[in-house]
Amino acid sequence: MRFGGTVLRVAKDHRREYGVRLERVPVASFYPVWSPDSYDDLIEAWIVTEIDAKAARAYFGIETQADPVRRVEHWTRDRYENWVDGKKIVRFSGEHRLKRIPFVYVPRLRSDSFYGEALTQDIMTVQDELNMRVADVGEAITYNAHPTKYGYNLPKDINDRTKFPFAPDRLWNLGNTLPGADPPTLNTLESKNPVPEAAFSHINFVYDWARMAGYSPPVAFGEDEGSQRSGATLQLRMWPLTRAIRRTRLYWKPAISQIIQLIMAINEANASKNDPREIQETYQQVIVGLI
Repeated sequence: MRFGGTVLRVAKDHRREYGVRLERVPVASFYPVWSPDSYDDLIEAWIVTEIDAKAARAYFGIETQADPVRRVEHWTRDRYENWVDGKKIVRFSGEHRLKRIPFVYVPRLRSDSFYGEALTQDIMTVQDELNMRVADVGEAITYNAHPTKYGYNLPKDINDRTKFPFAPDRLWNLGNTLPGADPPTLNTLESKNPVPEAAFSHINFVYDWARMAGYSPPVAFGEDEGSQRSGATLQLRMWPLTRAIRRTRLYWKPAISQIIQLIMAINEANASKNDPREIQETYQQVIVGLI
């Protein structure tokens, strides 16, 4: 929802029950090259992340003064390379037999590009409006509770807050009048209507606008006008959210299919080390688990 999509890696892991591991890759660290004929077909990918210097030393055997350390993974359909702190890690690089890139990109909502559309794009403007209007109300209340003061003929040390503790107020010293004309005077600037009633209605309007822009109707938060409602009515009121979820799930269906194919490719690459019957059982167990 935040970045417009998610990236999943399918990796070989003998420590897991079925010999494979699914893990999420930070979207901002993923740099793909996809086929011009299909957005579901990756032909190259880079993953750029930062790791702790101690982890680089313990896992990759790299001695470096940098902390954190940059790690770069480069994948093609038949090779992979690992670079840590600018040094190629030979034992974590070489050829592979998958014949595909072991990453799956799942967009939230794909329009005219490989990358999906982030939900944040729909609500950034309304969120800014909501933040500003709530801040305006807070400032109006603050200025009314702590009004600005002004005065004439005040002593020179009036700004000494230890003698005249006006904090957190502000004080305007308007200077002196004609000598002997007026005694020292201190007044306040007051607002007769610090927070208009319409301000709260506007904030509620913007808040509802933000929720609807995020496909989250009031009923999703337990808010519903009136008394008892039928299940069909509640289902209809939830339609913006359920529609958005179903639309996003359309992109998960081919993604799950790709994940299954990658799992099968990993097991086939290790077929010489395993019993074919055991591999077939692994397929079935993993596929049932995903579905």
